[in-house]
Amino acid sequence: MKKLIVTLLIVILLICTFVFVFNLLLDKPLFGSSEKVNVYLDGIKDNNYEHIYINDQIYMSAGYLMDNELLDYYWDEDYNKISIFNDYKYDVINYNKKKAFFNKSPSDINEVLLIEDNKLYFNTKFINDNYVKKLYVDINSLNVIIEENIREYEVVKKTKLKTKASRSSSTLQKFDIGEHIYVYDYEYNGWILARIDNVIGYIKLSDLKPLSKVRYDTYPVLNKGEDINMAWDLIYSPIENFEPFDIPSAVDIIGPTWFDLEDTDEKFKDLSNNDYIKYVKESNKDIWAVFNNSFDPDLTSIILNNAIKRSETVDKIIEITKEKKFDSINIDFENIYLKDKDVFSAFIKELYCKAREKNILMTVDITIMSNAENWSLCYDRNVIAKYSDYIMLMAYDENVSGTPGSVASLPWVEYGVENILEYAPSAKVVLSIPFYTRLWEYDENTEKIKSTALRIKSAKEKIEELGINLVYDDETGQNYGEITIDGITYTIWNEDETSLKNRIDVIKEFNLSGHAVWALKYGTDDMWNLLK
Repeated sequence: MKKLIVTLLIVILLICTFVFVFNLLLDKPLFGSSEKVNVYLDGIKDNNYEHIYINDQIYMSAGYLMDNELLDYYWDEDYNKISIFNDYKYDVINYNKKKAFFNKSPSDINEVLLIEDNKLYFNTKFINDNYVKKLYVDINSLNVIIEENIREYEVVKKTKLKTKASRSSSTLQKFDIGEHIYVYDYEYNGWILARIDNVIGYIKLSDLKPLSKVRYDTYPVLNKGEDINMAWDLIYSPIENFEPFDIPSAVDIIGPTWFDLEDTDEKFKDLSNNDYIKYVKESNKDIWAVFNNSFDPDLTSIILNNAIKRSETVDKIIEITKEKKFDSINIDFENIYLKDKDVFSAFIKELYCKAREKNILMTVDITIMSNAENWSLCYDRNVIAKYSDYIMLMAYDENVSGTPGSVASLPWVEYGVENILEYAPSAKVVLSIPFYTRLWEYDENTEKIKSTALRIKSAKEKIEELGINLVYDDETGQNYGEITIDGITYTIWNEDETSLKNRIDVIKEFNLSGHAVWALKYGTDDMWNLLK
């Protein structure tokens, strides 16, 4: 019996020894091993994303980097392309199964990225070398420590680093007077999160004194805070014989609508005219190149979702702007599928980074927030606020068809301004003003409703022709009138000096950067004089 017990013990010992030696020799864990990578950002441990240790390399989740604003990128998976937009600089990674080309410079793919289960991961060394300088890796403990906001403190009283913000919690390390420790911007009941080497815990703030201050990176902007007094000039066809035109003194910038997106090698249908450009420049006015998407969601989707065509379109915009010496790029992309929201953001980011590199001002037109998918929800306002020099808030077309209503009632405009100011500072926001209105017609016999857009002068003439008596409407902040003739009810919320004064007051109240008028040839002398 004793021999049997001894034999069993020897067998068990041999099995345990074999398992121990096998694990000891297996010093390169396979993907999916039990070893877990721990990532800390300013002392806070990530518990939401998977990070990978494989072949002596640590790869961080691209989603984690994006969500924590450590890396801004767009992944064109079908094109094996990653566009990176960091510090307003555009970088690109093209890759195949073996190689990654970072800005055309080749490396083994595992030195840059890893794709597993259709998820993207970046090598920590690549991220550290190029984007996140305060990133520290302890390969032995599989800890990745990232420090965006950290200060160096000196210990002024013997103290201890604890596991929790409590004296009764376990001690991680003891400190003597004069020793240094790094402190994060995370305080709780007199305790502050801190690090020494690769050990993170809590320490009493009263036992420390600061040696350095937090340094926040700031980026210069091309927007110099100048007032914007702009008007779009609506142009549908080529100018055969240019003739000088009147530019109101209230206008400093003209934006001719010359460039319509198309799926050709040229990228845009070009209606520009060199004599027009020369005339505007000689009139001491700036000229902005307006690039639109032909308001075609299918065409826009085709261009944006093709990584090659998207970048070629960006480069074409830069090329045209530089070649014709325009003073700014103005992006007027409207009617975009909601599903293309992220790829439109990638387009805006790439364009802004490349424009900024060339010292070109860039402005973006957006609508007032609404539930309209193709006309409002398609814009990522956080992205546009960051990747533009000015936002042109198109505060018009509140009502276009269906139920009669104002083109831009005052409460709706104020709501739009308040909403965009949640994303962008007032110095970046330009209020776009309608120099047109709509005449609504309701036919009592057919019960059909019709609306007709009218310029300021045309609206005035129509009001006089129909004999409409206007009265001020407190609800919309406009002059309103209606009349019924032969079974047709005509209704109008007029755009005139009264409504314009209210819009000017909105600009002043919210300290906006200026105004933009739709459109140059729609106004009257009285309206332009108010904007001087």
